[in-house]
Amino acid sequence: GLRKELSTAYDNVGWLHQELGEYDLALKMYERSLEIARGTGTPRTEAMALSNIGDLRLELGLFRDAIDAFEGSLAAGTDVAEPRIFCLANIGLGSAYCELGDFQKARFHLEQAKYEAHRMNLKRELGGAILAEGTVLLSEGRHEDASDRFQSAVSVFLDIAAIRPLARAYIFLGETLIRLKKRNRLSGVVRALEKLMQNHTLADEVRRNGRVAPRFVAHLAAKGRHEWDDFESNLNYKDLPRVPNQLDGTSAGAYRGISTRRIQVRTFGRLQVTLDGHAVPDRAWGGRKSQELFLYLLINRAGKTREQLLDSLWGEAGLEVRPNAFYNLVYRIRRALSEDASVIREGHRYRVSPHVQVSLDLDEFRRLSNEARTVPKGSRQEVTLLERANSLYAGEFLIDFYSDWIVQIRHEVEAQYLSNLSRMTPIQSDGRERRPPANTLAKTGEIGASDLAGQKQRAVTKMRRRF
Repeated sequence: GLRKELSTAYDNVGWLHQELGEYDLALKMYERSLEIARGTGTPRTEAMALSNIGDLRLELGLFRDAIDAFEGSLAAGTDVAEPRIFCLANIGLGSAYCELGDFQKARFHLEQAKYEAHRMNLKRELGGAILAEGTVLLSEGRHEDASDRFQSAVSVFLDIAAIRPLARAYIFLGETLIRLKKRNRLSGVVRALEKLMQNHTLADEVRRNGRVAPRFVAHLAAKGRHEWDDFESNLNYKDLPRVPNQLDGTSAGAYRGISTRRIQVRTFGRLQVTLDGHAVPDRAWGGRKSQELFLYLLINRAGKTREQLLDSLWGEAGLEVRPNAFYNLVYRIRRALSEDASVIREGHRYRVSPHVQVSLDLDEFRRLSNEARTVPKGSRQEVTLLERANSLYAGEFLIDFYSDWIVQIRHEVEAQYLSNLSRMTPIQSDGRERRPPANTLAKTGEIGASDLAGQKQRAVTKMRRRF
């Protein structure tokens, strides 16, 4: 207990050094905290120390090193399921990737942070994620969207009287309004910031953010706004002027900006799930079973009751699965996909929301294979459809999963794949022999036409043995 408190103390001292600009001393304190945390086996303290190191490296412009630290914080925090650590690490990753120009990865991590912050009512972290999201939009040149995000962040921080992040939100909002040439609204931001930042330590926020908001900082300096008297102790937060905001008065849910997401799922070979073009890492699911539940609901779009899901995914062991364990899997799916609406409950059935845009390679494989049966046999159109279907077969269906329902589909798909090969005509329109594409042959070990029927029969026999 004492060493854990000592680790926390080093963290706090490191933060003070960082605020004073004494970065070398701050890093030494954070590293000492990390050493103690690892020595005592306290993952939460370890995760916080790594998050602080990430923040420091981010401030110093060491973005790759910051990413390493935040990734380590996420890994350590997973063991203790600490929502605040999860949010801070994802906000840090989003900010670092934004600085590196990888806006897709930045948005992915910030969506993760926003979802968890909203779920756990962590308003400071929610505001931080929205603020970082605004910087991504600002970097992309999407100034109107960035302005909306910064206004939302201002509202969140005003509600909880978070002075330092509120100052940062005003600075970024001011920068955006200058770029949009909205001088009238800019004057309101300057007045709000002038009243807020009449403390020399808070004025450091202006200097710190000069790189991100150079025009606004120059605007303040030209007006002499960086010279304020100390009066923070007498500051009445309720009297602070608010920037006009179309989101004022709304609930925190309005800040999430949830929209329909594009999810692509590849099940042939190793499972790959992408969210808006960005790969969802395995650790985001919190375990293999949450992935399996999502896949089962994806394939059974009409949905299933909880009892049916327990029976299909756990068999007889499903009787011993506690309700909370099942609900936790649903939550993990929603968190991995950064959206409550990804899995919904309708009556007694759970299903993937029909409003979520999902592309599943298994569906396309089956569609093309079935469509090939509706065209003239041996025609070029049939061969084209079969080749397109088999080109999706990048390996056995969900090769790393072993549940009975998955193995059943695996055998069915394998039989369909071999059947497709056997139906491909060996003759082209010009009379020459036609061979399946090289990648198709490679998947079957360069099998010849005479072997197809035998392999197909063996696959079908193997499938029937399951029953």
